[in-house]
Amino acid sequence: MSTCPFCSAVMIQAQKATRAGGLYACLNCMNGCLAFRNGYEVECREIENFMDVRFLAPKGTPDGTVLAQVTKALDDLPTLPSVPQRIMRMVYDPMTSVSDIARVVNEDPVLTLKILKLANCAFYGGRQPITSLEVACSRLGIKMIVKVVQAVGSKEVFKTRSKELQDTMRSLWKHSVVTAYCAGEIASLMPILSSDEIFLAGLVHDIGKVVLFNVLNQLYTEGKLWAKPDTDSFEQLVKSYHTLSGLHASQNWELSTELRAATFFHHFPEYTPLEEWKPLVYIVGLANLMATKLSYGGLDKTDEPYETHAAVSFLKLDPCRIQQTQDYIESQVEDLLNAMED
Repeated sequence: MSTCPFCSAVMIQAQKATRAGGLYACLNCMNGCLAFRNGYEVECREIENFMDVRFLAPKGTPDGTVLAQVTKALDDLPTLPSVPQRIMRMVYDPMTSVSDIARVVNEDPVLTLKILKLANCAFYGGRQPITSLEVACSRLGIKMIVKVVQAVGSKEVFKTRSKELQDTMRSLWKHSVVTAYCAGEIASLMPILSSDEIFLAGLVHDIGKVVLFNVLNQLYTEGKLWAKPDTDSFEQLVKSYHTLSGLHASQNWELSTELRAATFFHHFPEYTPLEEWKPLVYIVGLANLMATKLSYGGLDKTDEPYETHAAVSFLKLDPCRIQQTQDYIESQVEDLLNAMED
């Protein structure tokens, strides 16, 4: 039986690890770890360059109190909606047509309205308004439909009952959508991965922030915090632990190891332990920077030039091409977001 390298707790979830390796989170001590299968045995190992989180957030401290509630908060985190997942499976079928996609989208009235709205926006719209879902899907194309479906579907995850957090969650959702869109466009410069998986990686890369804000709001409601969760008091806590919380969330959703890695390592892609995980991690890291430079940074701001970002050299990208990609996205991202707004 596989055990956590930090606390020796049994890690049942790591039993799914393969010989190639997997990324998991311990539900007991909260630490992330690697897992490798060797025959019937699974060995869990520490991740190099990452400290035991129990030293950073000891039990009884504010940080420790928050992290202790993360696994419980995951029970209240909505699952990814079924219609987007069905459409994702259809996309990989070469026999799928736009009409097939339209029939599935038509099962969701909200998605239908969003796609019609986007197809009629200034960037995509023609001379005549579109009222047919199938025509709208044809105009947008399957790739854009997948992006809209995933982005709209993810919005449920960013909802909150807290009035104080509504603006924060809305900002985080916009950041995630723009990051996902940037990731897809960056990937088009170097077609080495599925653009659909890359878009999803961008959407979920900051899901840990959502989890932490939900925890903070619950603790505040219970009178266990000294300040409201929308204040600057907790901004550093969220930034410090959101990648770890994101690993727990992506594990809870049973996302692929590559998607978990992009969630956990996107701020420090050079620490990604396995080579096969690195392309997606670097793309999401660069897309996160691009979204922030486009003023959709969620909680973040930056003046970092593309030339100094580690992804540029690793992915062998021309900074001028990256800037051109940013300019192209800037010309249409507002239409995309407006179409998906309530």
